[in-house]
This record gives sequence, structure tokens and C-alpha cells, in this order.
Amino acid sequence: RYVVIGAQRDAWQDGTVKSAVGTALLLELAHTISGMVKTDGYKPHRSVIFASWSAGEFGAVGATEWL
Repeated sequence: RYVVIGAQRDAWQDGTVKSAVGTALLLELAHTISGMVKTDGYKPHRSVIFASWSAGEFGAVGATEWL
């Protein structure tokens, strides 16, 4: 069992901010949880998968193919 945390990393025209915010949050969350594991000995109850998908503007093809 696992938890998937993902973000879309592509967008058309003015949507750049949308994808940049999601990617920034994904990376910061991965960095924070990694630090908790290394320094505090934190063990999540489930495996955590961090994923960054492309082709979101084409019907979420990246995430759909991953699933």
C-alpha cells in the first residue's frame, strides 16, 4: 500500500504559474519528508511515491499512462 503525491508540470500559455506552483510544492514536500526520515527517524505508515507528470493539458495522458 502506498500514497501517491503528484503534480502536473506542463501548462499552456498563462498556465505556467499553475504548473510551477504544483511542482514547487511537490519538491518541497519531498524534501521535508526526506529530512524527517533522515533526522527524526520518521517512518510513514504507507510508502510514499512522489510523481511529476507531463501531458496534463492533453487529457492527463502522463498520469493516466502511469496508472
